[in-house]
Amino acid sequence: MSPDTEPADHAVLMLQRTRDLLLECRAVAQRLQVAVEQEAQAGAAERIAYGVLVAALEEGACVHAPARDGRAHTIQRARWAPG
Repeated sequence: MSPDTEPADHAVLMLQRTRDLLLECRAVAQRLQVAVEQEAQAGAAERIAYGVLVAALEEGACVHAPARDGRAHTIQRARWAPG
């Protein structure tokens, strides 16, 4: 290589590396966007389930009771008794 072409070759290699990095960044950004969308869908599903649970508790369709082992709480169907 002549001294005149060496900097040009180096510049071309740098541009190729830059292009490769940009493509990799774009791919990572797309994967992150998919993850964010999936997380948003999961959050929406949790909010809907919570809303249904609260409505059921308010209507007396189920009761919140301690579990028999005392470690956690369970949701049980309320027993209907004529008034």
